[in-house]
Amino acid sequence: MLMRRMHRPIVVTAHGSDIALGMRAERTTRALLRADAVIVGTNVAADQVRGLTTAHVEVIPPVGFDSTPASFAEAEPKTAIFVGRLSEEKGIAALAAAWRQVSLEFPDARLHVVGDGPLRGLLITPSIVLHGTQLPEAVRGLRARTSFAVQSSLREGFGVAALESIASGRGIVATRTGVIAELLERSDAVALIPPGDADILARELKHLLTTPERAAAMSIAAATCVLPDWNDITRQTLSLYTKLSSAP
Repeated sequence: MLMRRMHRPIVVTAHGSDIALGMRAERTTRALLRADAVIVGTNVAADQVRGLTTAHVEVIPPVGFDSTPASFAEAEPKTAIFVGRLSEEKGIAALAAAWRQVSLEFPDARLHVVGDGPLRGLLITPSIVLHGTQLPEAVRGLRARTSFAVQSSLREGFGVAALESIASGRGIVATRTGVIAELLERSDAVALIPPGDADILARELKHLLTTPERAAAMSIAAATCVLPDWNDITRQTLSLYTKLSSAP
């Protein structure tokens, strides 16, 4: 490898599905084995990568967030929003099953879905509004109109959409995966549930849809959450590069 012959440190960044793929793909594993350092977004990811390489593993968030909370007064009653790829790892089957339970009991409730993917067909029902892919400004507007967000993932390498909801001033029902389970486990802005359990997800959704005061309290808590910002990310990254470049 050229960088190795030039005696330059090699840094590999592994976010999202990279680690899950690395556990199966020999080529990815070789890249990790040759690295001097690997950057990941969560502590869980760090533990997984340490099982694949002897390189130094550094936890640095991949994205910074500017909190711009929307007033809960803008939210429409009995509305929720999901943002993400409509694929198996995002827990779309559990979300669809949970929402069927919700709509049977509360036919006037609405779930706004932003994103697209192979499991889109599971969400075609009158009480779900499919928006497809949208620009960030449009997504922020949709979040402001809804009472809370939902993240149903079976696994998350990081979980950008979940933290974007918090930054937008909306509470979230989220599976215990990714950074939100580490960073905001004790926050009143988040209701954490097990991945893949449609019944528990339905119960939490129905509770929030019919208890606006709780959704409002979660929104207030979201506005006070401390999230990763670009200044911290830049400082951590430069610190790592400085240590590697000065190593003998």
